[in-house]
Amino acid sequence: MITKWRSSYYFRLVLSYTILALVLIGITGGFLLTNANRMVTDEVLKDARFGLINVKDNVENNFLRQYEDAFFSKVLSTVNPQSSETINYLLDQPAEGNISKIVNFVRDIGLITDMTKGIDDSNVFGVTVFFRTGHYAIDQQRYYETPDNSPDAGFIRSIESAPSHRWFIREKPGTPGTPAHKVMTYVSTLPYKKDPASASGFLYLDISLSYLNTIVKNTLNFPQSNLYIFNDRGELLLGGEQADSEEMGMVSGLVASANAAGAESVESTHRYGSNVISILPANESSKQWTYVIVRPMESFLLSADKMKRQVWTASLLALLGGIIASFLLSSHFYTPLKKLLYSIRNLYTGPAPEAKGTEYAAINHMIRYIDMSMLRMRDQVRVKQIIGLLTGQQSAAGFGELPAIPLECQYAVVYVTTGPEDNERLQRLILEQSGLVAEIVNLSASDMALLVFIYDNGTEQAIESIEKALLSLSAANDVVSFGAGIGSVVPSVEEIHRSYQEALQALKYSFVRGKNAIIRFDDISRYRDTMLSPDVNYELLQHKIQAGSVADTEHWIDTLAARLHAEPLSIETIELICVRLGTVLSQVVIEQKLHDLFPVFSIRDKINQSTLQETLRIMKEQAVDIARHISESRNDVHLEKISRLKSFIAENMAEDLSLDELASRADLSPNYVSTLFGTITGESFTEYLNRIRLEQAASLLVTRPKMAVAEIATSVGYRNSQYFCTKFKAKFGITPLQYRSSEKKREGAVS
Repeated sequence: MITKWRSSYYFRLVLSYTILALVLIGITGGFLLTNANRMVTDEVLKDARFGLINVKDNVENNFLRQYEDAFFSKVLSTVNPQSSETINYLLDQPAEGNISKIVNFVRDIGLITDMTKGIDDSNVFGVTVFFRTGHYAIDQQRYYETPDNSPDAGFIRSIESAPSHRWFIREKPGTPGTPAHKVMTYVSTLPYKKDPASASGFLYLDISLSYLNTIVKNTLNFPQSNLYIFNDRGELLLGGEQADSEEMGMVSGLVASANAAGAESVESTHRYGSNVISILPANESSKQWTYVIVRPMESFLLSADKMKRQVWTASLLALLGGIIASFLLSSHFYTPLKKLLYSIRNLYTGPAPEAKGTEYAAINHMIRYIDMSMLRMRDQVRVKQIIGLLTGQQSAAGFGELPAIPLECQYAVVYVTTGPEDNERLQRLILEQSGLVAEIVNLSASDMALLVFIYDNGTEQAIESIEKALLSLSAANDVVSFGAGIGSVVPSVEEIHRSYQEALQALKYSFVRGKNAIIRFDDISRYRDTMLSPDVNYELLQHKIQAGSVADTEHWIDTLAARLHAEPLSIETIELICVRLGTVLSQVVIEQKLHDLFPVFSIRDKINQSTLQETLRIMKEQAVDIARHISESRNDVHLEKISRLKSFIAENMAEDLSLDELASRADLSPNYVSTLFGTITGESFTEYLNRIRLEQAASLLVTRPKMAVAEIATSVGYRNSQYFCTKFKAKFGITPLQYRSSEKKREGAVS
């Protein structure tokens, strides 16, 4: 049941829609999950950059700029317009006589310090002025008659070598009750921007790093993070108090790489263990400072995990909705299909569809079966109608509304025969290469009929075109062999059967012309009434075979074969001759009692060959085998009789010898003795007798030179010497005397 449900179209619809929903949701969810970290990271990096920019703006444009502006020509001139004049005056005057001015200047500095951000702690913010000409120093609280009295005496002594007009970090000595602490110092030469070596004095600002760090952290508001600020020389100004040496080295290396000469671009983000390092490069700072923040990954991975959980939740909910939708859509599309399948099954009577197929596969199987059945029925009806036309059992009136063939043309039938294995290939070749407009009807495994449709009026030209097309097809094709008989052209459907009979009759003559011959009916119509000449002597053939004369038997059959091919004989006459030949062979076998060696039924089977040439060849072989067997079975007895007769002839050569005398001595008939001589010696009795007499005479002419020619003639059986000389000259080309003379000369030459 489960297997059947799985193979149903409804299940596949549900599965398809579910897979589609799963793929779409998977692609979307996968995209969101894949980009979750990147999206959160980008957001955190934007947040980090925004925080670094806020720190930069607060430090450089608000906090530090405030003190720079306060003490460089803005605040002094605002609070006391005479302060700047006082500074310029005191730079060139000693302290003696100017104590009141110095005290007033100290008070002004203290007032400015108190007004700046409301800071009144000297450990947080301080201002110191060193007058090189008067060699004294002041700050926002005191006047120091000599710089050595100042708590910052060591720095003042080396102030000329300190960096000027930029912020740097240094260790500021403590005062009684106050420990030393790090400050950020800004040194300005007096007059402003004067070279330190020739400056008349120095004014420098000190800001407590702990205070600045508090300001920065309040601005950044990133928990569990470390902030670093580096000056334009890559020196650390602020931060790193809680960082280990490895992190400090990593950050310093990144800043050094960012500030290296020739660095065209700086990566703003770097991974360090489980932390992310964000850098605000120096080219974005007015003071060429570099800002760095190190934040732990957990600070934003939690956000990424939260987003992933939300994506998973949304994907699962969407998948559940997709499954429900797939069931609804599948039900909507499956109901009409099920009704259609039920209707078709009520009409279907063929084999059951495969159990593994879907409903669509079942419908396709049944419709194709019904369609093929209809096509087969239509083809069967059409073929039946055409066969009826060929046999004369169908007329045009029986076609109805759908005729099996065209009616406005002429027709000719071609009967074609080929091997069973080549039938389909030959049909394809005829349709594709012959150029004939024809209908092919299979009559058997090896036979077919071509009903050729002729649309012109030339009857003779049409037959020639058909013959030419078939000959061309046969010549161009070395694989498929066939023979064909071509009937005459008929003008109407009712006469097609006549052309069919003519084609069948013409094809019969392939027995004479060869099984692959193309034969027209009008070529063989003149042979049909021709009768065999009465001079075929079957008795002579029988006599030759019974006499064991192989050569005569072969010659008789070869002569008959030549006549059959040369004379215009009907196929019926030729077939009758072959039957008569088989009868002669059977009669010889019966009379000679050779049934075991040459069964009569095998002789009859050998008559039924595909061609006359093959039939005569096999019958000739059979006749020769019979004659040879008869000859060989008599050979030993006859040879002994002929040998005795030869001895008798040699001993009685001078007597008058006749065939009758020899026959009486051999107890045989004269004719049979003559036949035996011819068979064994290869020459007739008379020829043999004349030959040995003349050879004996030639021998006597040489061995008995004194014996007269007449005497020699008498001794070999010639009573008339003149007749002897004529015979001798006919055999040897010279007279007896000339022969004797020539032999003497030859013997003399040899000796």
